[in-house]
Amino acid sequence: TMGDNGISWGITHKNVAWDLSSSVGRGWSADAGLKAPFSNEITAGILLQDLVKNDVPASTTIRLGLCAIPVSAKNTKIAIEGEFRDLKSTSGATTYMHYGVESKVTTGLVLRGGWAKDRFTAGATATFPYLVVDYGIIINPGQTNTQLFGFRLSDER
Repeated sequence: TMGDNGISWGITHKNVAWDLSSSVGRGWSADAGLKAPFSNEITAGILLQDLVKNDVPASTTIRLGLCAIPVSAKNTKIAIEGEFRDLKSTSGATTYMHYGVESKVTTGLVLRGGWAKDRFTAGATATFPYLVVDYGIIINPGQTNTQLFGFRLSDER
């Protein structure tokens, strides 16, 4: 939801089913997020994943991010994010850093690249009349790569 002064916020509810070697079950989880601009070129955000849950075997994760639009490349965004997991662990939280760049090549085509958890990531979004297609890939060295496809309706013509 877009609020005053460009501040956005949202809540997500997820129904979850799992089949792990240690347990099988169903439950739900909820996330909350906030995004706020510091200027026209810099935006910051926070996401609390699995903040509220029922029987889901996941700990709360906090993600803090910063996005900048370089003055010399207005169609490009550079992002950095810190992910903090297992906050209640006796050995301390597990921390991951994520880095990315996104560039609008032309109307209807956006390309992305990044680095997360020691893996290269890439993706693209193509906008067609009434349809948006998203693609992402995570390069898993020595294993099968993870590919993601998404389709959504659009009112753009």
